[in-house]
Amino acid sequence: MKLLKIIIILFIIIEIQTLITGVVSGVIAAITYYLFSRLTKPRIKISNEISKDKDNVYRIKFINKTLCDIEKISLEMFLLKQQVCDKHGNKDYNMKPLNLKTPEYTYLSGKLFKDKKTIIIAFR
Repeated sequence: MKLLKIIIILFIIIEIQTLITGVVSGVIAAITYYLFSRLTKPRIKISNEISKDKDNVYRIKFINKTLCDIEKISLEMFLLKQQVCDKHGNKDYNMKPLNLKTPEYTYLSGKLFKDKKTIIIAFR
């Protein structure tokens, strides 16, 4: 009888230890995934200035602030115009798509392997 009690107690201790190990490893895996996703998330800086050519072509500069390259970039830009403003102060906007000269790019280099190329989009 005593041997059976000892075996049951050891079994319960092993199960509790397995449960604690599983919970701790799950928490560590979640934290690791969160940190990895924060480090690899693309951070793109958009220039504060918009330049205009003689041909009425506007240019905006994009800079990759992450360590790694960003690949297969597609861009869409819209011009927002305030359409209606009622007596309550509610605003409505009209979105007009802008025609980009090059709406897709193959890559934008990161800080780790810095390339002098940056994306400069042009539109009329």
